[in-house]
Amino acid sequence: MAGKIVADTLEHSTAGSIATNYVVEGSAKEWINLNGTGTIAVRDSFNVASITDNGTGIYRVNLSNSMSGNDNMSPNCNCEEAAGGYNRSATSSTTSTSYSDVRTFNVGTYVLFDALYVYHSMDGDLA
Repeated sequence: MAGKIVADTLEHSTAGSIATNYVVEGSAKEWINLNGTGTIAVRDSFNVASITDNGTGIYRVNLSNSMSGNDNMSPNCNCEEAAGGYNRSATSSTTSTSYSDVRTFNVGTYVLFDALYVYHSMDGDLA
């Protein structure tokens, strides 16, 4: 049975209340924690259909539900290496409404590497 709840405010019994637009507009519409070494694997995710290994330090995160438009979203990413993971970073190199390419690299040299932990999220509006 399908249903619909319409509310302008959500209230918790002890934590107070919040306007629903913070939940709808202020929540990540996609996030992923993936193992980027060897055979890449998703540890946990939300709104991710699949991932693709596109070479050393390059991962494509394919969304289950598309974003509304390239001008209305904000990708966020980071990475970690198992030991000595200093001076490592990640960036979304290509982003569309249905996927985002993530690159993990050494800061300073910009040499790509496969990260043990790759984190990505997308803020914005769903289509």
